[in-house]
Amino acid sequence: MQNTGLTTVSGIAKPGYRAFQALNDAGDSIVNAITVKENGASLNVSSPFAMFATLDNIDNTSAARSSLKVFLSLWGNPAAAKDPTLVTANRTVSISVRTDLDDDSDETEPVAAAVAWVTRIDATHCAPRKRWESMGAPARPTTSQLAELKASSRVAREQVQMDDGGDVTLELSANSALLLEFE
Repeated sequence: MQNTGLTTVSGIAKPGYRAFQALNDAGDSIVNAITVKENGASLNVSSPFAMFATLDNIDNTSAARSSLKVFLSLWGNPAAAKDPTLVTANRTVSISVRTDLDDDSDETEPVAAAVAWVTRIDATHCAPRKRWESMGAPARPTTSQLAELKASSRVAREQVQMDDGGDVTLELSANSALLLEFE
């Protein structure tokens, strides 16, 4: 499997391709009001952790929230392969969706979404390289091996549990990207 490009010469989509595919489906407006907290303290969203949210067709109606998408990523330090002290630790992230009660107040209330879905790109989801290596890293995969590799590069949406307040808690491993969608 070559190390450059978003697909292999055999047309197998790499995780970066799938990440761009998810970004292509992002909403048309970025939501700016994101607060990240760890142990009750607010944090800056910065490397190696990144997050942003989008909405489609913001028109201040309840229908707008049906297209809320939250993109999360946690990238590791490439030097960690040579220096284990640089390994990026996994993170647990809770997403709370809130709406303003009115324009004159800083108070918010939870937004009830019917369903939340997550699409993962990590070492076990959308991992064609891992599957290729388990095949013995063939220089020229057979037709059936190519079909398996293409299947292992696909992403799948999984429904995630929301708590009573409408919050979603997710685990991010190093070198992963998640797309969280609220419907």
